[in-house]
Formats: sequence, C-alpha cells, structure tokens
Amino acid sequence: MKLSSTLGKTISDFCENKFTNPADNHCAHYVCHVLEVTSGYTCKAHTGGRARRPA
Repeated sequence: MKLSSTLGKTISDFCENKFTNPADNHCAHYVCHVLEVTSGYTCKAHTGGRARRPA
C-alpha cells in the first residue's frame, strides 16, 4: 500500500475492531494496519474484535 493512498482517511477506515476513538493516539495503530502487523498486542486483542480489515 502506498502511504499517499491513506491521505484523508481516519483510523475507522482501517480498523474493524472498534478501536477508533478520535481522542486516542492511533499512530502505531495506523502503522500496524498499513503494514499488516499481526503480532504483539493488537487492536483485536484490545477490543475482543474481529479480524483485521485488509489494507
């Protein structure tokens, strides 16, 4: 995925796990979705959510 294709999008466009509060800092969260990182403590584990949405 090219980073330019993510301009103007919010974390809600990437995360189906409902970890999308705009008051939270989603920098690392965004990077994990864009790079498709699935190891470590994920938003899915954090929220008990669904599988990650493909980028």
